[in-house]
Amino acid sequence: MTRLEEIAQGIDPQDPETLEIDLGVDLFAEHTDMQKAALRRIETTVALVEGGSTMWSARRVPTCRRPSASGR
Repeated sequence: MTRLEEIAQGIDPQDPETLEIDLGVDLFAEHTDMQKAALRRIETTVALVEGGSTMWSARRVPTCRRPSASGR
């Protein structure tokens, strides 16, 4: 029985308090190997994008033309 099924069985339609689900509960605590591999690929992709954008920004900022204080 999955965690979601366990929670669903504990719900009493006559008692509104049982309808409150703790959002901190990990309903999908058991991840498959395929999900773990996908998560690693996503994390790697995000890290590469963040690193690339930081590097690009560092290269572009010093060469940007900024207005001088005298207005020229």
